[in-house]
Amino acid sequence: MISLKSLIATAVVSAATLTYAQDSPVQGYHNRGSTFTTNWNIPSSGSDVYLQIQGPTSAGWAATGIGSAMKGALIFIIYQDGSGNVTVSPRLGKGEFEPKYESTINFELLDGSGVSGGLMTANIKCSNCRSWAGGSLDVTSKSQNFIWAIGDQKVTSKSQTQSLDQHVQNGFYGLDLTKATGGDLQNPFVSLSLANGTTSGTAAPGATGSSSSSGSDNNIAADKVLIAHGVIMGVVFVLCFPFGAALIRLLNNRIPNAFALHRGVQILNFILAVVGAGLGVWRSEMTESHYETFHQYFGSIIIILLLLQAPLGQLHHGKYLKTQKRSVWSYAHIWLGRSTIIAGIVNGGVGLSLDETHPPKGAVIVYSIVAGIVGLGYLLFYFRKERKGEVGGYSSS
Repeated sequence: MISLKSLIATAVVSAATLTYAQDSPVQGYHNRGSTFTTNWNIPSSGSDVYLQIQGPTSAGWAATGIGSAMKGALIFIIYQDGSGNVTVSPRLGKGEFEPKYESTINFELLDGSGVSGGLMTANIKCSNCRSWAGGSLDVTSKSQNFIWAIGDQKVTSKSQTQSLDQHVQNGFYGLDLTKATGGDLQNPFVSLSLANGTTSGTAAPGATGSSSSSGSDNNIAADKVLIAHGVIMGVVFVLCFPFGAALIRLLNNRIPNAFALHRGVQILNFILAVVGAGLGVWRSEMTESHYETFHQYFGSIIIILLLLQAPLGQLHHGKYLKTQKRSVWSYAHIWLGRSTIIAGIVNGGVGLSLDETHPPKGAVIVYSIVAGIVGLGYLLFYFRKERKGEVGGYSSS
């Protein structure tokens, strides 16, 4: 004989299931190999979108994005905030590289979010996720594409711009959003949990998907290009250009054709700088990140200034041969050169400070020390020469 308690329990579950079916239809995907789970609900009115993301705390971070690939996708990444809840970071994908934080995405973290039982959970309400720069969510699609990924990194941060390592597992899934449309609940994932008889790790039925644990060759290639860019530009501006500039002071009137040697060394250095800058542009092309940082704009200006140095040097040299005195061209060439070298050294430090470079702390420290010593020595060398009157011109004999 069925007890009154059983009848009440059955009624509660049935009511919850009915609420789920009528008021909060949800479609989702669950990857059993990683315990990654995501669920989506599209309200019957308004422009809001609800999504739930769950991932193992051992992964450090978990993410899902709208789109068939990282390029152009709107991605939500979650990781622990260190106080029992999760940080949600909306980002835009530029390619197979770390996506950039997008501050224009308006979202709200709902009840039920947090860290429990080895899982991170984020219940999210987004008010402007149906379209963004570079993509859109088709709420009428029966096969809307999504991507997902998890990391393998210890992350505890409240910063939405937290730098993250490359994913170790990722994949895609497709959802029939017409079956996820309906209902006007303020938190559809509460009823989802009741309907499934669980509080975590279960997605609503209907998704198809796949996963992969392989890394990105494009990402690795871009990192190598970035490293080559940094090494070349650092060596050229911290060591080569100062050496070439000092060469004319050290050798002038001591060896024949000191000016020709100075010119040849600096032309070689300029070529190296152009190669280094070209690598930077190539890397920006790979990541579709042209002129998004001060470092890129400043670097372009520095290359233009280097182009001006050669004709100014030639004008200075020709004028000095006739008058044996410095002219306006002399001072323009000398001070533009000094300023450009210092600017290049500073811009190297700016480049190292960017989140996307992920330089080892040791590399930053070494660069700072070497750049500081060279910069100070460079200035002291010239002040000493000026004070002693060893300024001279650029003799051609």
